[in-house]
Amino acid sequence: MDRRSLSSGRDIRGKKRAVISDEVDGFEVKNYSKVTIHELFKKFIDIKRSEGISERRKNDLLRDKEYFVNFLKSKGYSELMEDISTSIIREWSVEMQEQYVVYQTHVRGGKRKGLAPVTINDRLKTLKHFYNVILANGLWERNEAAPVKLLKQPIDTVEGLTEEQVRALLRACKKSTYTGFRDFTLIMLGIDCGLRAGELVALNEKNFDFEIGVVKVDDEIAKNGKARIVPVSRKVLNLIQKLLTENKINFGSDHVFMTAYGQTMTTKGIVRQFGTIRKNAGLNGVKASCHVLRHTFAKFYIQNGGDAFTLQKLLGHSRMDIVRTYIQMNAVDIAEAHRRFSPANKFRV
Repeated sequence: MDRRSLSSGRDIRGKKRAVISDEVDGFEVKNYSKVTIHELFKKFIDIKRSEGISERRKNDLLRDKEYFVNFLKSKGYSELMEDISTSIIREWSVEMQEQYVVYQTHVRGGKRKGLAPVTINDRLKTLKHFYNVILANGLWERNEAAPVKLLKQPIDTVEGLTEEQVRALLRACKKSTYTGFRDFTLIMLGIDCGLRAGELVALNEKNFDFEIGVVKVDDEIAKNGKARIVPVSRKVLNLIQKLLTENKINFGSDHVFMTAYGQTMTTKGIVRQFGTIRKNAGLNGVKASCHVLRHTFAKFYIQNGGDAFTLQKLLGHSRMDIVRTYIQMNAVDIAEAHRRFSPANKFRV
């Protein structure tokens, strides 16, 4: 085969197409018209792995690609790259907004129409990034995802729980049972460290340094793929050690959060469990989840005198504007802060 450079031509439908060199990064295309999204996505993943992405990030990219491919299949659309158009990607965005039924497991039996804007945007970003990378590496010429706009995301206004609400959740956990003690420990760790649900379920004994008093969130389990070290209070470390001892005796496992049947807990399982705890605590109408605990941790941390820059490191965020969304205070919090710190307190009346 003669060596060919990247050039442009027109197919019978008038679409601009690329002719790819058979020596571009070892990628050989014998019949350009039959290049599928699977082939180029494999090259995309290889490129990202060469850049050092984590296993979790790789799996997230592959998962988002499968969502798109499943959409193509459900509509009977071709999986050939030259057949994937901007209009098809826009149709996928609309499908996710209007056609999907999502069960809200924190409200048993509840359901709503459409995925959350942040979820839709995450999937669209993956497709956009895929096109950007294959174009930058000379593997494709058209960017069908570029014209597709991301959705406007509502600002995260979760206020976090009050101290009394946290106490109510803890009282609802029957520590005399395995699941009750496990749930009590999970809530305490969430309040103490502000870890995400996906990070909590992945923890095992090796993530903890009980002498120093820290938990290491590995890059493989961190949402942003960046490892971080978070301090843990001694009382919470004691709970973790007791739970690990029970897990080793009952299940022969060094995993932290297990089901009563000896299986590793999942994020969906934690969401369902919070629904039960919230109901037992009598907190009707109050949101309770690992995400809410994360907001609660951030609020209490600042109220107790912590600084925002350290909080940013503990939460694992690269941008301060995201951290600010976690520090949501209700009217009672604001009134109490004003009572303590108002400049008017210095003057007699």
